[in-house]
Amino acid sequence: MKVNMSTALQIKGIGANIVDKKMPTKIAYKFMKLLKAIEEEEGFFNDRMREIILEYGKKGEDGQPIFLENGNVEIIEGKEIECNEKVRELENLEVEIPDTKFTLDELEILELSPRDIYALDPVIE
Repeated sequence: MKVNMSTALQIKGIGANIVDKKMPTKIAYKFMKLLKAIEEEEGFFNDRMREIILEYGKKGEDGQPIFLENGNVEIIEGKEIECNEKVRELENLEVEIPDTKFTLDELEILELSPRDIYALDPVIE
């Protein structure tokens, strides 16, 4: 199944929050397969994001990107729009994840927020 990178990473984030919760083995296995596949895509995302930061990030005297108080990288003046376009393009990149589906009954054992359900929507049948 194809989803955009942003959705895949949101699913991975939810998985990180539930990875230690006890659940039936079949459901745990399905989550594990899904999360393992997304980890590969996450590696690509992180590598490409580093490249974007190095290309568009303002650098300090040490040659390293300057981080703002909110954790974001300070972008070179005049390059903000171009940088945002590159990030948006990366987030919207379609990636292949296993065609794993969960029923609402299966997910009921987990405490999920509406935001979590929204992110999981592509894998809910």
